[in-house]
Amino acid sequence: MLKKKLQDSRFLMGTHLFIVLLGLAWIALSIKLNDKFEQFNWYYLIGIGVLLVANTVLWFRTPPTDRKPKLNKLFLILGFAEIILTTGLLIGFFILYFKFSTINLSELAWLMHADITGTNISTFYGDIIRGVIALILIIVAYFGLFRLAKKRNKQSRFVLWCFTVFFAGFCIVSGMHYKHLMVGEYLRNIGKYSPFIEDNYVDAGKVDITFKEKRNLIYIYLESMEPTFAGIENGGATQEDIIPELTAIAQENMDFGEGSALNGAYALNGATYTMGAMAAMTSGVGVSEDFFDNHIRNNVWEKDEYVTDYLPGVWSLGQVLEENGYKNMLMIGSKAGFSGRDVFFTNHGNYEIFDYDTAVERGYIPEDYYRWWGFEDAKLYEYARDEVTKLAAADEPFNLTLLTVDTHFTGGYVCQLCGDKYDEQYSNVYACASKQLSDFLEWIKQQDFYENTTVIIAGDHPTMDTEYISKMGISDEYERKSYIAVINPAKDCVERPRVYTTFDMYPTTLASIGATIQGDRLGLGTNLFSDKPTLIEKYGYQEMSTQLLQRSLFYEQNLAGRLQK
Repeated sequence: MLKKKLQDSRFLMGTHLFIVLLGLAWIALSIKLNDKFEQFNWYYLIGIGVLLVANTVLWFRTPPTDRKPKLNKLFLILGFAEIILTTGLLIGFFILYFKFSTINLSELAWLMHADITGTNISTFYGDIIRGVIALILIIVAYFGLFRLAKKRNKQSRFVLWCFTVFFAGFCIVSGMHYKHLMVGEYLRNIGKYSPFIEDNYVDAGKVDITFKEKRNLIYIYLESMEPTFAGIENGGATQEDIIPELTAIAQENMDFGEGSALNGAYALNGATYTMGAMAAMTSGVGVSEDFFDNHIRNNVWEKDEYVTDYLPGVWSLGQVLEENGYKNMLMIGSKAGFSGRDVFFTNHGNYEIFDYDTAVERGYIPEDYYRWWGFEDAKLYEYARDEVTKLAAADEPFNLTLLTVDTHFTGGYVCQLCGDKYDEQYSNVYACASKQLSDFLEWIKQQDFYENTTVIIAGDHPTMDTEYISKMGISDEYERKSYIAVINPAKDCVERPRVYTTFDMYPTTLASIGATIQGDRLGLGTNLFSDKPTLIEKYGYQEMSTQLLQRSLFYEQNLAGRLQK
């Protein structure tokens, strides 16, 4: 009796429906449970697995039947669509989880909308190829098994079973994405307006900034550099110091830490990727996609047709320096158009831009020369030596800003200078970047202009390559920050231990080259040489992070502005 009942088609249909309902429950509960998600994840997977195995066994034991041919076609098409959707989501999840698990939905949305000219996606080729192969194999197996089921007159059961399996898979992967991308937190905050920025923002254009001396500035952004890699004995989290030269530079100069342990700057929302980080350190506010209109989101950056600056309301470092007679220059080894970096720096200090295209135009590299994101850091430092020599020969003070790229995730770029000391490629690239920076700094110190020059080295943001972070055994509890070192600042700059963010580098940079700032605050930043508390010291990391995830009417209307024709 029981055996007959188990083979009844209505019972099988009921189990399919039950699995579908469980899939819907998965999405609802993954939203509700949040912190208990991981434990729930395993319970759900075990439950679904038992039901599917049991359902498969029963399916093979049922008598042949095929009473609904039209329904077969519908479920066949739905199953095929689910295969593509679920497999695509699964591939995307593994890339997000293993390659850069720290990214959230807000950052992902910005990257999807931003100008991606010059983006290097070569590191994802392997994942894409493996994903396409997996998808092809699954599709071939799907239609092959369907033909087999059709011969046995069991295609109805087969298409229904496949539909159920892939629907369950879709629900599982959707729940994983929800948790990983912090969709719940994003949705909770995106609809809220916070007065935090308005209450704490200081407009540099309305503050008295005077220069006791006008020191030259060399500002070097090191892609994805963090004190995490300085070794446990130096306050890092790796077993061995991978960046010994950078460790020594921070210890011998200023990083606003205490003792020999390296300190760094927290990178908060809007400043956890390169363009946002550069905006944060030069204007005291980040760049978040939620604050911008569709012209910018659709990559409209043409200078002649639009007022294209996506932070037109801020008065930034470059503008302060230009106003005080400085010559500004930005040098990068990739295309400056990526994320509108050329637009931002041109409109905020009239920077002269030297990028990959410039190197090609000047004949420094052939037109078909392309390494990693453009040209490697070794060439960037080589060209920078020539450019800074020219800048120093002029009568006006200068600000030379560099952005490296070899240490970009995933795995970094192995140039001809890199060794093979470490098993992990990324470790060798980081070690090489440390040595190259140290060599460049030593060259600067030997130049006549160094006496009157302040050098700031800043990691733009912590690396997004969380596969590497996991391989290195770095705990989730470790607080990762951006590397900071201030070298040869103005004589009255006194270092003290601070807790700070990359926003604080804006007024700190000006103070380091001889500026006196009324109130010692600019943007959301505080002069770290002053006795004023930083916002993160005042509010704490969690509170400040939460507030910056929410929208700001003041930011949207006064700082981000709207594009105009």
